[in-house]
Amino acid sequence: MKKFTPLPDRYTEPAKQAGKVIRLEYKKGDFTKHCFVYLPYGYDENKKYNVLYTLHGGEGNLEAYLGNETEPSPIKHCFDNMIENGDIEPIIVVSPTYYDQVSFAGQVAKAADAVFAFNKEIRENLIPAVEGTFSTYAESTDEEEIVKTRKHRAFSGFSMGSLATWYTYINNLDEFFYFMPFSGDCWVNGARD
Repeated sequence: MKKFTPLPDRYTEPAKQAGKVIRLEYKKGDFTKHCFVYLPYGYDENKKYNVLYTLHGGEGNLEAYLGNETEPSPIKHCFDNMIENGDIEPIIVVSPTYYDQVSFAGQVAKAADAVFAFNKEIRENLIPAVEGTFSTYAESTDEEEIVKTRKHRAFSGFSMGSLATWYTYINNLDEFFYFMPFSGDCWVNGARD
């Protein structure tokens, strides 16, 4: 059985070996979106990296986990510190949004529609953009290769991002091996009050 220990307070502070956050633009039809991508300290194009896709909640945005290029978040510092201290292997982390760069704050039905549709964007746009740009276990971005390398890909999300995690599990199980929905529901049988 694995033992879980509390995260040291210092892990939310900058690490000596800091990775970087990069803005990556990609196309969704005629629309240009972007996500933020964390590359670990010493990122090397000649190595293969596992990828974690992690999604914000309903009132959040794509800077919720990693921050951005100039203002890193405490969660980004946690990845740096965990890698620096050998708690986890170096990993690529992707922070996208299900919004088309327009917030639906306070409009749960519209946000839920965007979340429901996001699994198609993951398959057709996001994974190819990320894994066609950075060094991952996928040798190409064709469907067969993405499926073949699913054990090197994880998806997580908070609240509405958790709902997206469940939809990803239902619709994209062939592309992801690990899932971590937290603080959220699965509305596959319809939303409940």
